[in-house]
Amino acid sequence: MRSPALLSLAAALALTAAHPASAAESTPVGLADLQIADPAGLRPLQVHVLYPAEPGGTPIQHSDDRVRYGFEVLEDAPPAAGRFPLVLISHGLYGRWRNYGWLARRLAAEGMIVASPTHPGTAWTNRDTPETAKLWERPRDLSRVIDHLTAAPDWRARIAPGRIATIGHSLGGYTVMAAAGARFDSGRYAAYCTAHPERADCLWYERAGLGSSPAEREELDRSLKDPRIAATVSYDLGFTQAFDPASLAGIATPVLVIGAGAHMPDLPVAAESRHLAALLPKETARYHEIADISHFSIFPRCKPGAAEILAAAGNGDEIICGDGGGRDRAALHDALSDLILDFLAEAGVLP
Repeated sequence: MRSPALLSLAAALALTAAHPASAAESTPVGLADLQIADPAGLRPLQVHVLYPAEPGGTPIQHSDDRVRYGFEVLEDAPPAAGRFPLVLISHGLYGRWRNYGWLARRLAAEGMIVASPTHPGTAWTNRDTPETAKLWERPRDLSRVIDHLTAAPDWRARIAPGRIATIGHSLGGYTVMAAAGARFDSGRYAAYCTAHPERADCLWYERAGLGSSPAEREELDRSLKDPRIAATVSYDLGFTQAFDPASLAGIATPVLVIGAGAHMPDLPVAAESRHLAALLPKETARYHEIADISHFSIFPRCKPGAAEILAAAGNGDEIICGDGGGRDRAALHDALSDLILDFLAEAGVLP
C-alpha cells in the first residue's frame, strides 16, 4: 500500500486509464430492494442492492428526473454466477442512496455487490425523528446489512469471504470511519465546537441534540468497529475533529481519504479530510485531494438548466450542481470511480 500523499490533478487523472468506463457500461447490473427488520420495530432498514447480473429482468432508467441524470439497471435480474466483493455505501446527512447510484452501478459492473442502506433519521425521506440523534446507530446499520447479506440464502453464496469494503460521503464518511475503528470523543469534540461554533458539523450536532445526556455520550464514545470490513473510502467527511487520535492511529485496515479541494468554508478540507489523513497510519492510508471536486461532485450529473430550476425553489439546493470549475462532472465521476477501483484493488478487495 502506498503512503498517503497529496496527489496532483494530473496524478489523479492518470488512474482513469486502469478501468475504462466503456467496459463497465456494457455489463448488466441488477437492482434489488431489501427490507431488514428491527426486532424492536424502531429502526427497520431499507437497502438497495446493485449486483452483477445475467441478462434479464426489467430494464429501467433509475433516478432520472428533470434535474439529474439517472442510471440504467435491470430490476430483479438473475444474479451472475460466482462470488463477489461486497461494498456498502453510506449516504450523507439527509441524503439518499440514489445520490451515489452512478457509482454503485459502476462498481457493480466491475464485479461487486453494492448495498446502500437508508439511515433512519438522517435520510432524505426519514429525517428529524428520535433516530436522528442516535449517530452511533449509523455504523451499526452497516454491520446489520453485512449480517443480513452474509446470512440470507439468496446472498451469502454470492459474497466473497473477507472482501468487504465501505464508502461514505460527508456524514457517511464519519459512519464508515467509525465502522473502521475510529472512536468518537465527546469531550474533545465539545472543546472543538466551543472554539469553532460556526462549523457545519458543530451547528448540526447542537441542533439535533446529539450527546445531550451522559448515556448518549457513552453510546457515542464506544467502539463501533466491525472487524469484517477490509477497506474504507471516505469522501469529504465531517466530524473528523470528534475522533480520538489514538483510535485513528490504530486503524490497521487500508483507508482511502478523498478531500474536495473546492472551497467549503463551513466544512474545511484542512480540518476534515486532510486532518484525518494526517492521523491515519502512513503504511495503510492514502490521501487524494483534488482541486476541482466539491463536496457535491459525488452526486449525479445535473442536466442543463438544473441549477436554475433548483435556485428558483429558494432552498439553496442549486449548490449540488456546483463543482470546482475545472472539468464537467462526467469527467470527475470517471476520475473518482477509477481512483476508488484502484484503491480497492490495492487493498485486496478486488481480485
